[in-house]
Amino acid sequence: MVLIVAVLGTILAGAATPSEAAAVGAVGATLLAGLRLRPNGENGGKDAGEPPCPDHEQGTLVTTISGGFCGLVTGAILGDWIAAAPLPGLLLGLVGGALAARLGWLARGLRALDPAGSQRPILAAGGAVLLLLLLRAAFDLRWQRESVPLQDGIAIAAAVGASLVLLWGLAVALWRAWATDVLISVNRTVMEITAMIFTILIGASLFSLVFRGLGGEELVREGLSAAPGGFHGALLIVMLIMFVLGFFLDFVEITFVVVPLVAPILLAIEAINPIWIGILMAINLQTSFLTPPFGFALFYLRGAAPDAIATTDLYRGAVPFVLIQVLALGLIAAFPTLATWLPSALFGTSFG
Repeated sequence: MVLIVAVLGTILAGAATPSEAAAVGAVGATLLAGLRLRPNGENGGKDAGEPPCPDHEQGTLVTTISGGFCGLVTGAILGDWIAAAPLPGLLLGLVGGALAARLGWLARGLRALDPAGSQRPILAAGGAVLLLLLLRAAFDLRWQRESVPLQDGIAIAAAVGASLVLLWGLAVALWRAWATDVLISVNRTVMEITAMIFTILIGASLFSLVFRGLGGEELVREGLSAAPGGFHGALLIVMLIMFVLGFFLDFVEITFVVVPLVAPILLAIEAINPIWIGILMAINLQTSFLTPPFGFALFYLRGAAPDAIATTDLYRGAVPFVLIQVLALGLIAAFPTLATWLPSALFGTSFG
């Protein structure tokens, strides 16, 4: 199950989920279900000092894969951003999964599961993939043709049947959620988070207006322009500031306050592809989910982990994955083509 969460959480949640917090919460809920399968809710054979499972590192990749705000603020075209983001995100997911496998976390997690139910997630994932393939086959068929071959008709019928089953399952799930008051609680939480985000957005807009009115933007521009090393020195300073702020602020505050302030200044210092700058900022923001004491992923993992795992163990377990993200940040900074190659190949977007 841990392997399925790591892979599908990176690809599906990252590509389809519009909310970073929702993606981290989905991974946390899956991890919680896995931990509940451990015998008697115990530590599942983990040592007291052993770091936690790495599933939440995969959930935070949605910031890179689908978080397009950084790209829009830096002036990147949305299509170019969508093409540029998956490669760095999947690279991080593969490296994180390889590290987890190397340290034996995945093997311990699989052994700790109930043998009788260990095949259910695999069957569910296989059924979901089959359903997607059938739906894709139905969409790709040419309905305008006068005669439909037998195999196409079978594919259409199977896809329609699978779609009806999916809709029936969704209806049953919604009914159960409503009957158990889960849906009401979820709606209340969504409203609170939405109100918080818009309050932050309004406050950030007022702050930026006053800051620019008092000449703060010019001071920041002059300071970054005078940084040793030119553009690369200014970029390093911005990345360090964003990384440190990630320890104490949520990614929403950093996104709405810091990014609109420094991104135009960096782009004015030197003619740089905005996609590259946006990807660097998105990966930097991604570390804020795993850096204590205000990392969202750590909060969710604390609620799912058994009491035998101390909070300090969770912090220590997040360190390797933070280092992986910092390493990826350095690689993309040193080799911009990692972020710009795919948009260039698809849309002819040039770097320079």
